[in-house]
Amino acid sequence: MAQLIAQRKLLYSSRDNAKPFPFTVGITAPRDVATGTNEEALHDAMSACDIVFEGLDAPPIEVRGADSLQAVAMACDIDPYLRGLERQYGYEFFWDDGSSYFEPSV
Repeated sequence: MAQLIAQRKLLYSSRDNAKPFPFTVGITAPRDVATGTNEEALHDAMSACDIVFEGLDAPPIEVRGADSLQAVAMACDIDPYLRGLERQYGYEFFWDDGSSYFEPSV
């Protein structure tokens, strides 16, 4: 497993089980990734971080940026990714005190 540079502990419930379970959202350290052939990769270097979910049945999400700082900044904005997991898997997320992670829509 890659080194985590940041993490947030939350709870989740699912369509199948309303009981909240703990999980951790983590951001891995940025790594350089190539975007094309060897020649192109020299000029178009990118970085990527993974958003990982420990204790939640969801695959890691790779987030790419123009450089390591942008990759980290984009990966740290986890809310859109959690919203996607809500839609795709039917999860609902909570803070560790049991309050809803997302504000109710008005």
